[in-house]
Amino acid sequence: MKTDSLFHELLQLAPRILFDLWQIEPDCAYTFSSPVIKASERRLDGVLEPVEPGRRRYFVEIQGYRDNAIYWRAVQQIGLFHEQQAHPEPTDWQALFLFLDKTFDPGPESLGRLYHPDSDWFLRGYVAELLQKVKRPSPMLNVLRPLLAQHEQEIRQHAPTWAQEIRHLPDIDEAAQVKMLRLLGQFIGRKFIHLTNEEIETMIELAPLEETAMGKELIQQGIQQGIQQGIQQGVQAGQVEVLAELIEQKFGIPATLVSLKLAYVPVTRLKALSRYILEATTYQQIEAWLAAEG
Repeated sequence: MKTDSLFHELLQLAPRILFDLWQIEPDCAYTFSSPVIKASERRLDGVLEPVEPGRRRYFVEIQGYRDNAIYWRAVQQIGLFHEQQAHPEPTDWQALFLFLDKTFDPGPESLGRLYHPDSDWFLRGYVAELLQKVKRPSPMLNVLRPLLAQHEQEIRQHAPTWAQEIRHLPDIDEAAQVKMLRLLGQFIGRKFIHLTNEEIETMIELAPLEETAMGKELIQQGIQQGIQQGIQQGVQAGQVEVLAELIEQKFGIPATLVSLKLAYVPVTRLKALSRYILEATTYQQIEAWLAAEG
């Protein structure tokens, strides 16, 4: 199962966003996770687990590129998930397929005889269309608003308002607020890759992380963790810089922009990424690899 790393991080912060997109009123609160299916040693894209037993469970697929087997893979993994339960019993569940672009959807008809037009075991949707249909959008959905923007001017005009509404969300602490604002900035950067971090931070009035209370706390924690971790991070940063420059030379994408995405790649996967960069023929293939790793 594949996932988009930004969506994954967002849903861990605010699983309610999926319900808002589909305009579903859940019976209780939910948590979001990506459990490993032991039988296949593969990780599910995501599962929304109800905090109250007996409520509906939702299996989540977030697709950032075309995968013709996505529906079959979901059927397989959902089956394995239930098979590995200690005492499998009939439970209420539904699958949610969220495509970042309509062209990424191969269609449930790809399931052949397993598909029926009236099937209600799954819902599918496309981010832009779902966002436009929401009648009373929560400010949490502002994080995804950049995906609807067609022109940079729209971002410059609306981003300050989106950020301000996120700051006024009730029942959200400073750490979660800063994470959501940074995710908003990352979605802006993903849609308009020529914008610099400084421009984006100015737009949404976001202070550099090291100047926030959370940032200072994280820095202090980093110091306390010892010099060894700092050395490892330095090595990783150097590897990321080299790979970003390689991508710039091969595909013409500025290294400063690419390095932001590469920073999320685990150090243990950087060697595999270097080999893939040499084999890839388009930058889109690199983005697909990064999305799969997310």
